[in-house]
Amino acid sequence: MGANTKIYNKFEGYTIANCRCTLCQHYKGKRRGCTLSHSECCCTEEKIGALMREYGLEQEDAERFVAENRGVADKVISTALLALA
Repeated sequence: MGANTKIYNKFEGYTIANCRCTLCQHYKGKRRGCTLSHSECCCTEEKIGALMREYGLEQEDAERFVAENRGVADKVISTALLALA
């Protein structure tokens, strides 16, 4: 890239929609679900960061929200997030 190259849409982190369990590499379908236990979820840090960026939550509040809603369906989480806004 040259000196005059402008980068549009620079990556700033994952969104809530990108952190769904159905998109995880450990998710094995409706029947088997995620193969990891909820305590060792690989997306926890991304979910916390996305909550902080999109909804302006403090880190403690975002961590508490993720801990309370582990293993809950994505539709339930999205309605709970709408209630926060």
